[in-house]
Amino acid sequence: MDHVDLRARRAARLGLLFLLGGMAWLVAAPPAAAQNYRHCGQISRNETWTSLDAHIVECEVRVRNSTLTIGPNVQVLMNEGVSIVIEPGAKLEILGNPDTNEPVRIVPNSRDQAQGFWGQIRILPGAEESVIQDAIIFGGGKDGSAMIDIGAVTRLFLVDLRGSGGAPLAFDANVLGPSLEDAGQALSAGICNVVALRSGSHVQNEIRVKADADVDLVDSQFWHHFCMPYRIDDILTIGGPDLPTLSLNPGVELRFGAGAGIVAGADAENLGHFEANGEEDAPILLTGVDKTPGSWRGLEFTPYADANTFNSLFYTRVEYGGSADRAMVEARAPQLLAEGVSFAHAPGYPVAIRPEAVDGFTGGLGKDAFVANGVQRVKVLADEVELDLPRSSDWKDAGVPLEITGDLRVAGPDVARLYLNAGLELRFADGAGLILGDAQAGEAGFYVRGSRSRPVTLAGLSDRVGSWRGVTIDDATLAVEIDHLDLSQGGADGAAMLDWGDAEGFMAGSNLHDAAGLPLAIDLTRITAIASDDQLDPEQKNRYADNGLAQILVRVEGRRYGTGSSERVLEWADPGAPLAFDEDLVVAADGGLLLRLNGGLDLRFPAGKGMQLSDAGVRGGLDLHPGQSGPVRLGPIDPAAGWAGMRMVPGSSLDGEGLRIEGVTGAAPVSLDVRGGAVSLAGLVLQGAGGTGIGLRLEGEGSQVGLTEARIGGFATGIESQGAARLQVERSIIAGNADWGVHSQGNPECQLVVQTYWGSPEGPTDPSDAADDCMDLAYDGGGDRVSDGVVWWRYAIDEALTPAPGIGPGAITIFLPSVVRVSAGR
Repeated sequence: MDHVDLRARRAARLGLLFLLGGMAWLVAAPPAAAQNYRHCGQISRNETWTSLDAHIVECEVRVRNSTLTIGPNVQVLMNEGVSIVIEPGAKLEILGNPDTNEPVRIVPNSRDQAQGFWGQIRILPGAEESVIQDAIIFGGGKDGSAMIDIGAVTRLFLVDLRGSGGAPLAFDANVLGPSLEDAGQALSAGICNVVALRSGSHVQNEIRVKADADVDLVDSQFWHHFCMPYRIDDILTIGGPDLPTLSLNPGVELRFGAGAGIVAGADAENLGHFEANGEEDAPILLTGVDKTPGSWRGLEFTPYADANTFNSLFYTRVEYGGSADRAMVEARAPQLLAEGVSFAHAPGYPVAIRPEAVDGFTGGLGKDAFVANGVQRVKVLADEVELDLPRSSDWKDAGVPLEITGDLRVAGPDVARLYLNAGLELRFADGAGLILGDAQAGEAGFYVRGSRSRPVTLAGLSDRVGSWRGVTIDDATLAVEIDHLDLSQGGADGAAMLDWGDAEGFMAGSNLHDAAGLPLAIDLTRITAIASDDQLDPEQKNRYADNGLAQILVRVEGRRYGTGSSERVLEWADPGAPLAFDEDLVVAADGGLLLRLNGGLDLRFPAGKGMQLSDAGVRGGLDLHPGQSGPVRLGPIDPAAGWAGMRMVPGSSLDGEGLRIEGVTGAAPVSLDVRGGAVSLAGLVLQGAGGTGIGLRLEGEGSQVGLTEARIGGFATGIESQGAARLQVERSIIAGNADWGVHSQGNPECQLVVQTYWGSPEGPTDPSDAADDCMDLAYDGGGDRVSDGVVWWRYAIDEALTPAPGIGPGAITIFLPSVVRVSAGR
């Protein structure tokens, strides 16, 4: 009867076998009689043993170049220590009949039903495909050997094995799967009764797997769960020209001896894969025979894998493998999929993995994926290849940090996008960094998807300031979206911890701290990525703390701000740290540009450099909004070196409220130099030092300045007006200037500076009584000096800007800029 035909009847037979099998093997072997068939020695032609009488194997039987068939209801009595050996080219068929309940019985030829009485049924490599079905086999495995030792494909079905002196079964690795495949497919009928190994009745309750060849498994196969673990005592290597895959089905347990393990992929010509396909209610276990950390070698997924065939660990527990120097699972293949997997009791790293494989690996890890390992991190092998991520990759929280062993480079011809998800923690080796985009290797995208409670964390492995370089966003990066990133400890070799080139994007809700130097450097063209209006929202505000340099470097690179932008209005908000420009900042664009600056912004410049509005016929202007964050501040990067101040040229504008300029130095320093354009400001503060330079200079026709609530002091000259410029100041404080509070030269217009406190309750000092139709008198109020051409009445008597009483100093006639004549007198 063909064993395949038995599948249709297996359900009925299984129940009967389960009931009767428990007693059938206990029937004592009858005493040997003269009429019994006796067997010893070599069988060299086809032979069939029938059930007419018992068959006694008196000495070793070797089947050579022929077939031995043992038919239904045959009882084979094995003498002590004897074996049946099927040699290469030969074949064994043990064919019980499940329909008539006529199994084959192979039992000891002894009334003493002891374990390990007789030897083995041994099928040598090279034998023809054999079959053992509907059989009850008991008492083999003398001296600890396996009772059935299979080196060639032997299909087992409806087999009941008991009482082995060693393991009930042993297989060469490459024949195990096909030998048990028929039985493994009988899931609905109760798989542990199809091959009933009777755990507890054997000296060794395990299925032995022999893996002593250079390459052990060259054909794809499944290993099924038969309620008994598999044991491997060597390195099981998977590989072959046909891309073989070893697949473990739900419930399988593999136990490994000292030094044993699995290698998937032999070499470049012999690719190989490994799949552990457990289920939530039927997980797979890969463990050591000895339950101590490092008791077996572990799993290795080599680079020799087909990119379209994935290695996988689904609902699998891997434990006690690896060493102090070797991870329990080493994955250098392009892909390793994981779900419901856990790693426990490795003496060192539980997992070392190629960067490309992190995507599928972290996608299915739970919060308890790593338990009691010597190093509770996943090692990401970024130092083994030059380009780590040539394609898009999505990294999720692994529950433990990912240790990045070298520079992690992301770039590809089809845009390699790296996604870092909430809760993920990356720890970089000393001197390493994350590099996105490369002019030669290709383009990249960078997406950080953290949250307020679960930010994405990037830091140094050695947990010290400046231990790693940080993040470099190359110009070849197309898009950057950073939401709730915690970035720290970067800046090795003087690098900015986050170096952002000409890439579109944004950063919000992030914390950059403990950098050795600069926390951030960014191209001028992309400054809105870190200073957009979303920074006005406290939930989206970026933070910078405890960095070596408490500022953000903005690389101007000779470019005007606004050039190339299609937008005519751009807005900056306080990014959380001062913006330090490395060159002159020129705000201008074809068609005009209005730059809105929100309160709290702090712009800083190097010595000799400053800020300019408009340029050579290209217009630009500022619009200031203080909000709740105070004024916009302009000052030097280095207070000792100073900077060149703000300059306005024709076509420019400066409007709004809240601007403070300080620290301007140079040969003839001017804090705010208006050489054309219009100014309308409330709350301007110009702060000089040492009584040098000019606070505000306006010159030439077309220069118009209107100020309220201004404070100007500490200069040689607070305000200087030349030519046909027009000035109107009210409700302000101009005091503490060494030479002049306001100085007008060659200006036909009267400059109006009223209700202003000049540093004295008696008003300014006007040393000239020249007739200028503005203030035709000399006056000594003790405050800052005022030149001719300035209308200063009424002045304020204090910093609360209380108006002076009376109608004016002296019974004289004064002329306002509107040329309206008024009379005044003491």
